[in-house]
Amino acid sequence: MANSFIGVDEPTTIDKRVDTEQLTVGANIVERERVQVAGAAAAEIARVVGADPTTTDMGLVVRDVRGSASGVPVFSDPIDRALRDMGKIDIAGFDVPLPAGTNNIGDVDIASPKEDADTGAGTREAIPVILVKKAAGAPDLGTAADPVRVDPTGTTPQPVTDGGGSLTVDGAVSLAAALPAGTNNIGDVDIASGPTGASALQVQGAGAAGGAPVGNPVLVGGTDGTNVQRVKVDAAGELQVDVVGPLPAGTNNIGDVDVLTVPHAAKVVGAAIASGQVSVGTTATQIVAANTSRIRLLIVQHGTTDVYLGGSTVSTTTGLLLAGTKGNQIVLRTTAAVYGIVGAGAQTVSFIEETA
Repeated sequence: MANSFIGVDEPTTIDKRVDTEQLTVGANIVERERVQVAGAAAAEIARVVGADPTTTDMGLVVRDVRGSASGVPVFSDPIDRALRDMGKIDIAGFDVPLPAGTNNIGDVDIASPKEDADTGAGTREAIPVILVKKAAGAPDLGTAADPVRVDPTGTTPQPVTDGGGSLTVDGAVSLAAALPAGTNNIGDVDIASGPTGASALQVQGAGAAGGAPVGNPVLVGGTDGTNVQRVKVDAAGELQVDVVGPLPAGTNNIGDVDVLTVPHAAKVVGAAIASGQVSVGTTATQIVAANTSRIRLLIVQHGTTDVYLGGSTVSTTTGLLLAGTKGNQIVLRTTAAVYGIVGAGAQTVSFIEETA
């Protein structure tokens, strides 16, 4: 933008010039006059600068858009306006009181009084509130002598709901009316007194060991199919069990049985015997056949070669060892067939079989 001027046409020469700027507006080149805002005095000229103003620079006085208060013009302090825009407010520094109505002054830090309402590691400042009673002297509420009440009169009972959960009451509970019909879960109840006697529904009473029951205590009993019968004990307080019929066939678990005496076991003897000798080779060799009447079987070693005893599939790695010592013997209680085998060669064994 180039500097220029406006010339005023005079008869002969141009005596004065107006300071202008030349610029293009649309299709025309025009001249724009430079204007200064000045006060009454010659030095009162407002400047437009690109740096911080100095103490000699003139400023503008701007009237607040609210007009005047009580006929006196109200002006805005630019610093005051800037403080409001930045959200940091010094109430004492306001030129005039805040207007009536709602005034959003942003985040307000309260110097006092305030308390930390956060019981944890954080900090949350809050203004303490004290409840007072509407009365002479305005005493505090929430004390032991004057608690906070939820009823308007302080004496009228108010309904309480558990909100679907449960209530815990410290102290005695007084029922103003009978419990409603149906199920009422009232927790653990200690009964101080109540009706007694055989016809009482209440279960209470005591009984010393060996003494008669007092009141209506709980007794152990059962049903005979028609009536309830109590379980009796003997004079020593021991529960007696009588077996009124034979135990059924099969396994019967009768618990822990103390046996005071044990009869001598009956001697089992055979009515007949049979004996023989067998040469046992390197394949499974039958020593005796199966015999359901057999009671005992004695096998005796005749030589020095180990013999292994077992069933029909016996081997030197699975059989019972009858060591190769002449006269070595073993007694078996089985009715099955018994076989033998040796690792090499052959070995003679003898047997004696006892049968019923």
